[in-house]
This record gives sequence, C-alpha cells and structure tokens, in this order.
Amino acid sequence: MVMATPVRAATPGANAGDQVALQGWAFVTENDLLGTANAKDRWFTNGAQLMLAYEPGKEPALLRPTLSWGRWLVPDDCAPGSCGLTLNANLGQNIYTPRAIDVAEPQPRDRPWAGWLYGGIGLSSFSGHRHQVLALKAGPTGPASLAEATQD
Repeated sequence: MVMATPVRAATPGANAGDQVALQGWAFVTENDLLGTANAKDRWFTNGAQLMLAYEPGKEPALLRPTLSWGRWLVPDDCAPGSCGLTLNANLGQNIYTPRAIDVAEPQPRDRPWAGWLYGGIGLSSFSGHRHQVLALKAGPTGPASLAEATQD
C-alpha cells in the first residue's frame, strides 16, 4: 500500500532567506498478509516507511552536500528543467519472522525473528520513463529495532 500526496510546506532555515520546502511525501506499508487469498505470515512480515521529498534547491542545508553524490544519475541528454535530482529523507522499520510464527524458540533452519529500524537519505532522478535511485539507509537491528514492541 502506498499513500502519497504533493505537499507544499516551508519552514525557515538557518538563514532568514533559506527555505526548506517539501515536494511531496509517501508512506509505504508492506505486509505479507495483504494481497492474496492464501497469504501466509512468514519470513518478511511487515515493513513501513515514511519518505519526504524536498523541492530542488530547497533542501535542508545539512543534507545538501549529498546532492553531489548523485550527479551521474542525471542523464546527459536531460533538457534543462525536465529532469534533475530530488533529495529524499526516510524513516522506516522492517520486521522478519520464521515460517512457523507460533514457535518462540530459535529455528536453526529458518529465518530468525528480526527487525531493522532505519533512517536514510536518497537521491532520485526522473527522466521520461526512467527513474533512478541512489540511497543510503542505516540503523539498528535486534532489540533496538523495536520490532518486538511493534509486533505486540
């Protein structure tokens, strides 16, 4: 399930002339019980991610240096104003379970109970029918991922 809408929100930056403005946002949720009549709750159980996309030129000053990482994403044949880089920030959580979710003990031949809580930054380039993404996500796994609390 994806929910998204364009947003125009501006907040003052470090300097009075700096503005941070969102181009849009998306909330993505994935769950292995959604989608089919015979879905099973196993392996990848749940994922949720909130992504904010900033208007080009109106990104938070702290994140602007990352734009130089992805200049190669913009195609050489890009006409000015028709494509470019969009800076994204995201926060998410993934939860993984073994096949037999009613067995609390470790199951050596299956995926362990696990979670990943992450934050990240990314760059997106849209050009015609092409969408390229370069992203870096990092965060804790295990108890610090808060997966158990989310499951309960």
